[in-house]
This record gives sequence, structure tokens and C-alpha cells, in this order.
Amino acid sequence: MTTLFLLDRAGHSISFDTRPDPATAVWFDFQMLDLPSLKFGSIDSIPIDELTYYVKADVKTASRMIADLRPKVVVSTGRACLVHLELIATNEWRGNNVMIDYPGVSCGYTESLLKDKTIYLSSTESPDSMLALKPPKETPDPSPGIPRGIGKDQIDTYVEQHFY
Repeated sequence: MTTLFLLDRAGHSISFDTRPDPATAVWFDFQMLDLPSLKFGSIDSIPIDELTYYVKADVKTASRMIADLRPKVVVSTGRACLVHLELIATNEWRGNNVMIDYPGVSCGYTESLLKDKTIYLSSTESPDSMLALKPPKETPDPSPGIPRGIGKDQIDTYVEQHFY
């Protein structure tokens, strides 16, 4: 099973036993969001249309990786979930999804497009309550825990159990 990882360099939501293969992982810095974050107060306050505008270049990078790798599953973390959602909205990705630490932003298309094809995980919840098949509520927890890092093998297990 081939998995493509779209990773937010600022978040450490996944723990790898060994470094991920560069051919299967794309790291995003999202420096272009620094100024809008200052303008709106936080990344969660930036309107979705502006977020989409700022992540367009990253969407092109991820799209090329999908075309080259032809993965079975795309795993995204934190703000990289925004790139992931844009790939789905533009029909560049129609496969199975794992979204870790999904930012609580409102996107009108997520519920219908992601139904039955997406697992949402949180790296700040306890391991027994970490798995969720529905997107988190729009209002994020005001005091999120410290990210633990979900093991890559644990993600693989969830994918096997829910999609195959």
C-alpha cells in the first residue's frame, strides 16, 4: 500500500520509526500564512477563501506528487489538511484520506466529499479516544494537549481496518 504524506513542518503529529522516504512525503512550511495570521489573529480566523488562495502553490506540488506516486491513501497533518482538502475539491484526489490534527476551519464541501473515505485523528487526545470518523467540531478545544505523535504503524493499522 502506497501512502503519500502531506506534512505541516510546524506540527509534529506523526512519529516515524525511520525518516519518511522523501518520495512519499511533502513538507510544507506555510510561511505565506504568517502575514494573514497576523492580520486575522490566528490561522483559525482566516476566511477559507483567503486560505485557499495562499495554499495554491502547495496544492500544485502535492498534485505532482500524487501523479508521480499514485498512492492508495493520502495522510495530511495540521495546516497541510488545507492542501489535502483543495486536492479533493479540485478532483485531483478521490482516494482514501487520513487527516491528523485537522484545523477547525469551515469548508462547505468536506462532509459530502469525504464521507466514508476519511479518518480523522488527533495527536492531542488519549490513544483510546483518538480515532474519529467524523470531522472535529468547528470550535476547537481551547486548551488542546501537547501533540504526542501518532506512530506511522498505528496509522497503517487504522487504514487497514477501515478501508480494506
